Amino acid sequence: MACIVKLAIIAGAIPCIKLKTPFDTPLDNAEIEVVYSDDSVDLLVTNEKGVVCLSAFKEPKYLKVTTWKGVYIGYETEVRDEIVVESIGKLTIHVVDSVGVGIDKAIILIRGGRQAGGLTDENGFFTIELPEDVYVVEVVKGHVDETYSIPVTAGEETFHTAKLKYLKYMNLPLEDIDISIYAVLSFSAIAAIFILAITRLKKSYVYSERTT
Repeated sequence: MACIVKLAIIAGAIPCIKLKTPFDTPLDNAEIEVVYSDDSVDLLVTNEKGVVCLSAFKEPKYLKVTTWKGVYIGYETEVRDEIVVESIGKLTIHVVDSVGVGIDKAIILIRGGRQAGGLTDENGFFTIELPEDVYVVEVVKGHVDETYSIPVTAGEETFHTAKLKYLKYMNLPLEDIDISIYAVLSFSAIAAIFILAITRLKKSYVYSERTT
C-alpha cells in the first residue's frame, strides 16, 4: 500500500486515489469495490477526473474496478494513490465506403465478454478503450451490415479498417455489385447522356438552318 494512503488514515483524512487507463484516460464514473482489512466493502464511483475517496480510518486491502462506461472491467489491484488499469487496450475502427471515403454515423456494435458501441465521427472513425479480449464487432450503415472478429491487447492500440459495400455520396449500398462494374456502368450512362445531348443539339441546329 502506498505511504500516502497510510498517512491519510493516520491523520484521519479521507484518502483519495486516481484511476486511469494506460493511455492516460481518466476512469470517469467507474464503479469500484474497495475491500478493507476488516473485510467490509464499499461500493464507490469515481468522479469525472477518475478520482475516488475512500472511507476514513479504515485500511484498504484491495480495490476492484467492476465497470466503466457500461463495460465490465473486473480489474483487481492493491490500493495506491494512482492506479493504472493495465488490462485495458484501445480499439480504433475506420469505416470507409467502397472507394475509401470515411462513413460518418455508422453504427458500431461490440460484442463479446463485454457489450459496447457507438457511432463513427464525421471522418468515419470510432475509438473505444476495452479490456483485453477478442471482440465481435458489427458495423452497420443503412442496409449494409458487416461483422469482424478483432483482438484487443492490453496497453496497445489496435487499428481496423471496415470497408463496406456502400457509396457514401450517393447513400447507396452496393451489396454484391463490384465497384469496378458500377464504375463502368456509371461511365456508360454518363456517355450515353452526353451523346444524346449532342444528337439533340445537332438536330436542333439542322432544323434552325432549314427554317432560315
